Amino acid sequence: LNATGVAYQQLGELDLAMENYRKAADLRQKIGDQKGRATSLKNQATIYLAQGDYAKAQVKLDESLAILKDIGDGPGMAELLNAVGGLEENKGRYAAALAHYRDALHLRRELSDQRAIVQSCNNVGYAYYLLGEYDHAEAYFQQALQICQAAGDRSSKMLVTQNIGLLQLAQGPWPEARKSFLDALQESREEDAKSASAVSLGYIGLAWQYEGRYGPALASYDDALKLLTELADDRGILEFTLLKAGALCDVNALAQSDALLNGAEASLQKVPNLEQAALLQVLRGEVLLKRGEAVRARESFEKASQSASTSQAVAIQLRVKLGLGEAQLAQGTVRDAQTVLEGARRSAERIGHLQLWLRGLEAEARVQSALGNANGAREDLNKALAMTQRNAYGGTYRLQNLLARILTQAGDAAEANAMKTKARSQVAEIRNSLPAELQASFDRLPDV
Repeated sequence: LNATGVAYQQLGELDLAMENYRKAADLRQKIGDQKGRATSLKNQATIYLAQGDYAKAQVKLDESLAILKDIGDGPGMAELLNAVGGLEENKGRYAAALAHYRDALHLRRELSDQRAIVQSCNNVGYAYYLLGEYDHAEAYFQQALQICQAAGDRSSKMLVTQNIGLLQLAQGPWPEARKSFLDALQESREEDAKSASAVSLGYIGLAWQYEGRYGPALASYDDALKLLTELADDRGILEFTLLKAGALCDVNALAQSDALLNGAEASLQKVPNLEQAALLQVLRGEVLLKRGEAVRARESFEKASQSASTSQAVAIQLRVKLGLGEAQLAQGTVRDAQTVLEGARRSAERIGHLQLWLRGLEAEARVQSALGNANGAREDLNKALAMTQRNAYGGTYRLQNLLARILTQAGDAAEANAMKTKARSQVAEIRNSLPAELQASFDRLPDV
């Protein structure tokens, strides 16, 4: 019964999986198989985690851990600590997740369980990635990759490759990230792992979005969401709904973005997650900024700040600061904006998050321009544009348009016109990649 539950869970049939896990737990209780009962309880918790019911997941994990402590089952305790780390991760409490993942890894190394060590290295690396410690993350991902390659473990390699793709999304170059997710997608399809396929499809979308290929990005998000809806994966649906809303905001499809954010807000009541709650408010703030509502935008970024801080997810904390600084700049409090944006840009540069670093340089250039420091603005923009030579970037046209305005003010008409021509070229590429119904919205962007 328990094994049948595992099979149903891998196929995405969560109700049937839960039914089998419950029957298995009851039978194991009757025959005195405490270790087996702990396993079936833990498996029930994984279903509740997938459904976003963290309270019920916690109850099952606590029951299972108590049994394993009582019987002194080291491997079982390691697996439970790993599952508790997963619970904390799903809540968006990443420092707590890291602590549990590391404890599980320590136990597993003592027990020399190679497959379990791969899982733990992958999880520890992922927690470090979320906390913005990319060097540590890469070290653990590479450990996991070496072990599963040596063992010929394709399933584990697929999951590790996805996490390496996430690290590449943060650091660039984005085509390499896309290749990692495409490799993982091929493996997941061969393994019929639909949930893993959905993850790869969704993050392929984010790679396209970073590069300004919004048509392919939106198509990838839709493909991921279709699979996740079939699997009733509420957490995954929320994740890629928010990313799709961000892409729609980028191309000025504000009504469509708003509609997705409203749906996501309702979903957050079912599957609360601190990082996603912060991202929702950040995206609301970005939509409001594009509508010229700087005061309300600032309120959204300030709401996002508490959730982002509690989660300790560095990337979302930086997005909050960038948004807050941009709202302050829109309100005319330029010096306040300068302090916030400079801090955010420095942090993005320090951890090596490429997209946020580029956004920070652009925002700082706008501050310098507002302060009348044309040379400082040009320095920031030229640095950002040099970085886009190595990494195609969807916001390059904004950098070029801003530099064109500064060059025009300085009387350098020829160079300004050259910048405008480059900007118009990227704008045309973005517009042509969009579905027809979104092209008109994009044409109304101020920078277009």
